[in-house]
Amino acid sequence: LVEWYRLLGRPLPLVPTDGAYHILDGRSGRIGVLESSDTLGGTIRGLLAYPLLSLGDKRRLIGLLLDAITMPTEGAELYDGYTVRGYLQARRVSPALAAFLETAVVTIQGLFGWEASAASFLKFMRCLFGSESTLKPSFLSVPTGAAMVEPLLEETARHGGEVRLSC
Repeated sequence: LVEWYRLLGRPLPLVPTDGAYHILDGRSGRIGVLESSDTLGGTIRGLLAYPLLSLGDKRRLIGLLLDAITMPTEGAELYDGYTVRGYLQARRVSPALAAFLETAVVTIQGLFGWEASAASFLKFMRCLFGSESTLKPSFLSVPTGAAMVEPLLEETARHGGEVRLSC
C-alpha cells in the first residue's frame, strides 16, 4: 500500500514509532504498554512484561505467537475458513486472552473477531513479529480517512468512477 499511494502521488503520511502498543483494557480501564521488538526474544520479553494479562495467558500468547511465526504460509491458509474467534476457541484460550487478541484484530483489520479471517490474522502476526517481513512500526500522522480514503475517492473520480460508502 505504501508504494501504491506513492505512485498515486499521495504518499502515506507515516511517522515512525518506538514500537510500543498502548492498549486500553475495557474491563479495568487501565492502559497497558506492550513493547514490541525487531527480534523474537525482544518480543517475548515485551509480552512477559505486559501488565494486563496473567502469567498463564502470557505463556499461552507466546505459544500462539511461536506457532504462528514458525507456521509456513500454506499452514496459515488452512485457517481461511475460521474466524479469529473460532480459531481462538479451537486453541482453547482464556476469555481474557481472547479479548486481548480480538482487540488487536479490530486494530489491525478493522473487523471484529467473529468477522475477521484467522488466516489473515496469522499472516499479520508472522509479518509483525518478523518471520515474513522487516516492517518497522509506524502510524499515520493524520486521520485514516484523510490519508487513505480521500485519495482513493479522488483517484476514482478522476477516472470517472464512483464510490458509495455506507455502514
